This record gives sequence, C-alpha cells and structure tokens, in this order.
Amino acid sequence: MIFKDALRSLRDSMAKSVFFCLTFYLTTTLMFLFFNVAESSVSGQAEVYVTGGQADIGQLVMNGDIGNLMMVFIVIMCAIDLIYANDFFVKDKAKEIAVRMICGATYIQVSAYLLIQTTLLMLIAIPLGIITAMALFSLMNSLLISVGSTFFVSIHSFAITQFVVVILFIIFWTMMLNLSFTYQSAATLMLSSKAKVPQKNSLGVNYNRVFGMVKKILWIIGLVACLVSLRNGGAAFGVFSVAGSICLNNVIGETLLPLLTKHIQKHRLSHAEAGYALGFARQDILLSKRTLLLVIADIGIVLFMMYGRDNNIMEMLLVLVTYIFICILQTMAMMFSLDMELSSRKRPLRILGQIGFSQEQISRTMFKEVTYYYVFALLCISLFLVPILGILFTSKQIVLDRAMLLYGIALAPLAVTYILTLRFYHTVKDYTWTHR
Repeated sequence: MIFKDALRSLRDSMAKSVFFCLTFYLTTTLMFLFFNVAESSVSGQAEVYVTGGQADIGQLVMNGDIGNLMMVFIVIMCAIDLIYANDFFVKDKAKEIAVRMICGATYIQVSAYLLIQTTLLMLIAIPLGIITAMALFSLMNSLLISVGSTFFVSIHSFAITQFVVVILFIIFWTMMLNLSFTYQSAATLMLSSKAKVPQKNSLGVNYNRVFGMVKKILWIIGLVACLVSLRNGGAAFGVFSVAGSICLNNVIGETLLPLLTKHIQKHRLSHAEAGYALGFARQDILLSKRTLLLVIADIGIVLFMMYGRDNNIMEMLLVLVTYIFICILQTMAMMFSLDMELSSRKRPLRILGQIGFSQEQISRTMFKEVTYYYVFALLCISLFLVPILGILFTSKQIVLDRAMLLYGIALAPLAVTYILTLRFYHTVKDYTWTHR
C-alpha cells in the first residue's frame, strides 16, 4: 500500500521528481568523472604535503594534487545542491504527510513513504550517471589525443573506492534529510519583534540611520575594491570572488532592495503589471540571493584552480569538467530556491484574479517577474565573470574563443533554468485558476 502511494505521488509531482532525479544524475556523473580523471592526472607524480607555515600552505595550493584540493570543495557544493533539491522535492508534501499522520500513519510509515520515493529516483539516477561518465571517457581521450597528450583517462580502482564512499555519504545525507522532514511540525511559528524607537541625541541625529548609511557605503566600497582586486589574477580570482559575493549580498540587501521598494511604491499605480512583477521579483531576490552569490563564489574558485596554477593537460581537463558541472548544479540549486518561493504563490495569484486581473495579465506579470529575476542573475554573474575573463584575455592566458566559451558555459544553464522556471510557474498559475 505504501509503495503504491509512493509511486502515485511521484507521478502526481512529475516535474519535481524529474528535477530531483536530474540533480542526482549530474552529481553522480561529476563524481565518477572527477575521481577517475583526478587519478589519471596524478599517475606517477609526487604529492606535495604541508609541513607547517603559510609558505607550505601556499605551495600546496599552487603545486599540490588538484584532485585532493578540489575534492572537499566539490563534495560540499554537491551536498548543498542536494539540500535545495530535496527541499524542493518534499516541500509540498507537508500537507500530505500531515493528513496521513492525522489518519493514523506512524512516523515509520511516513518515513518509509518518503524514502521509497527518493530511493526509486536514486536507483534511476545513479546508474545512468555512471554510464554517462564512462561514455564521456572516450570523448575525453579523443580530445587528449588531438592535443598530443601522453595522459589518458581510465578507470582506477582507488577512484571507484572514493566514488563509492562519497556517493554513500550523499545517499545517507539525503535519507537523514527526509527522516528529519517527517518530524517537522506542520504548524509554523510566527515570530514577531517589537518595534524599536529610533534613538536620537540632543541635536536630533538618528544614530541608526547614520550607522545604516555608513554600512551601505562601506559595503559598496568593499564590492568595488574586490572587483578592482581581481586584476591581480591567480589566487585573487578565488579570494576576491568569495569576498565580493559577501559584499554584493549586503549591497543587494541594504541598498538595492530598499531602492527597488521605493520605486515600486512610486509607480505601482501607473504600471500595475510591472509593479506587481517587480514586487514579486524583489521577494524572489531576497529569498534566493544566497544561492545566486554561491554561483559567483564557486566560479571564481574554479577559475583560480584553472588559471592560477601550473596545471598539466589532464589537470586542466579535470578543472574544466568541474567548471561545467558546478555551473550546472549551482544554477539548478538557484532554480530550486526560486521555485520553492514560486510554489507558494497560489494565494497571491488568486488575489490578482480577484482584484480584476485576467489570465493574460497574470501570465504577463509572471513572465516579467521571472525575466526580471534572471536578468538580475545574469548581471550579477557577469559583474565578476566578465572582468576575470577580460583579465585572462588581456594577459594572453586565454584566447577570445576560449573566454567566450567559458562565459557561455556559465550562462547556458541560466537560459535553460529560465525556461524551466517559466514552465513550472505556469503549473502554479493553472492550479490557482482552476481552484478559484
């Protein structure tokens, strides 16, 4: 009975099931490729170890085994992506789980219900990911032969062991997330805070306002400084991409969004569709900006590993594969974060219909909202990626064609997820309109 219900639920939430399966598929493909290419790249080479001191750590970063350096980074990024994918997959099941528990289902039965679904999807995704990775070996070797490389990608027993350990960790992590979800309360605690009275001195100066303005200016200065510091190249790509993403996060939260709020309040009556679309997009940016900024930080780190070190052809191939998959997976995490917000738009869309918006007007509002968000994402990523690629091009580390290729690899997932988000959003609208 539980098994049939789990299958029925997968069928009813097909879009989310496909996205969850796709995330595991891409993660498996990346992991299997990564470990085998890493083993192939260091075959017969001596490893660099840290004996203490900053100089040794710098030597490790610049000359150490790139496979070991990036392994923890990739595992953490994949785990973060799977958290968002899992939340996106199970969020709408809260009411269903609550109904089952009210009808007498135990925690074990509800946990089994969720675990059956995720297990079935993983049994599809993981073998397909391994098969795809093995199929890519021949493509990589053909590429290596064309550039005259003496290294070739092959399957290594130690790489398979590493892959099995990591993938089991990821499976265990996902199972624990689902088990913990069954124990979450259906009720949402509403937190409220008391309004604080602005403190002024005898001259009438609002300290909170002055301090807030100083913070805004400092974050803007920090963002500009990080962008300028990218010109140093090498490790600056990673360090200042991470620092810059932190500064950008605060600039968005403390400067851009308040300005956007004022603009909406000023023009919402004269341009209703655009005003509502901007308001929704503002909420989207507020709730999913961290995943967007994670894309920026990860791209900077991977480009540092690609061009900040003296890599051989196999190591370059390893980092390129990582760059491609990280761009895809992190953009999908951004989409999951956005779609979780969009899935809760049933009531606001219903209200728009009640105040006189037609289906066509609601569709245009939704289209503008998603377009505003992804244009914003494009601008944020380009804010860091274009200077990095420009610096690499002017320093003759890459040719123009390769710079355009790297830029296209980073932006192509945005275009795909933009289309997928629009399609998903329309399912929310169709549900809302048919249940008015």
